[in-house]
Amino acid sequence: MEESSKEEIYHEKQRLQFCLLHALNNLLQGKDLFNRADLDAIANQLVHIDLQKENWNPLSLIFKPHHNTLTGNYDINVLIAALEGKGKKVVWHDRRNGASSIDLSLSEEHLIGIILNIPVSKYGGLWRSRHWVALKRIDGLWYNLDSDLDGPKPLKHEEEVREFLDDIISQGGELLILMEFMKKLRRGYYLNNLIALVCVFVSVSCLLVLLLSILRLPDIPLERRDLEFLHPLKFGKRSNEEGRLGELGKRMVAMLPDDLAFTVFVPSEKAFERDLKLLANDSLGQQKENDTFAILSRVLGFSAVPQHLPSVAVPLDGEISFDSVSGFRLDATRVSGETLVVNTVPSEQIDLSKGEIIIHIMCGVIMDPEFAGDHAVGRTEQEQRLVREWYCSQTEYM
Repeated sequence: MEESSKEEIYHEKQRLQFCLLHALNNLLQGKDLFNRADLDAIANQLVHIDLQKENWNPLSLIFKPHHNTLTGNYDINVLIAALEGKGKKVVWHDRRNGASSIDLSLSEEHLIGIILNIPVSKYGGLWRSRHWVALKRIDGLWYNLDSDLDGPKPLKHEEEVREFLDDIISQGGELLILMEFMKKLRRGYYLNNLIALVCVFVSVSCLLVLLLSILRLPDIPLERRDLEFLHPLKFGKRSNEEGRLGELGKRMVAMLPDDLAFTVFVPSEKAFERDLKLLANDSLGQQKENDTFAILSRVLGFSAVPQHLPSVAVPLDGEISFDSVSGFRLDATRVSGETLVVNTVPSEQIDLSKGEIIIHIMCGVIMDPEFAGDHAVGRTEQEQRLVREWYCSQTEYM
């Protein structure tokens, strides 16, 4: 009977790097519920938010921001947009709580399944990637629908499911819970409004990307007394510290959950204006708000670290290195009790806080050379190239 049931379960096998495509169809149990053209279209729509096509090079036609044109390799932004387009709700699971906090007893009408994002290492660690896997309960029994498997693998009881999920978490994996959401709204509404949809859920996307890189950071042991000197910010009540942070800086900080440990190196108002030509009064207007929001999200990826990093954690006249949430390398040193230097950018003010978030205001924008050149607004192509070369030289020097 079990073999007969397994034969009726839809299961796609792995092809190239289309594991997200296979996971979506396996999760929703249907052939071509999503196809390559669907996900490519979603990825291309997302590109309009965070990339200017006139700054692409020939390789950009293949290695696009949200997927690879030839092999797939779709990212979390495509996953969220695709499932929201089907009227599904994506809920990130806080890995600190373990699998025991997931209510696996919810009805199949409400709990659609679980998507796993698992780190993969091959060729002796020379090649690293991540793999999407779907778990789904069918007729009361949970199945692992991993496209790398020959067929659906049953998990006999809920305790086995929890043990499997805890093992994935221990390997650095992330869990996304899929719920039914707003069934009565038409699919076309979401698909035709993907840009607006991504603006609403971009904070969720940023959070997921932030959490995927936590295990790559060095452990910096801190005593609670190391955090006692932080200057708390109360948004809405004007203060000198908040004034220095500025409206654009506040928008950046607001993208992070203030009940989780993060450190963010926020550009000052002058740095936003000088380096990115962003002015709060102009850039946050209705016509430019979406583009500004996308730029702030990218800057946040370069400059946010998912752990506490007060100034005292950085050695005086020494240096520590760690990865930002987007995988961009940051090299930090403390040249005096009042100044941090991160990737050659000095601080303007240090050790502010909002909830669990530590904020350092910087005299410049921390970003990679490509982004720096692409957003050198008002500069000629030659000037943009010089900006990229300058950032590359600074990165190599650090």
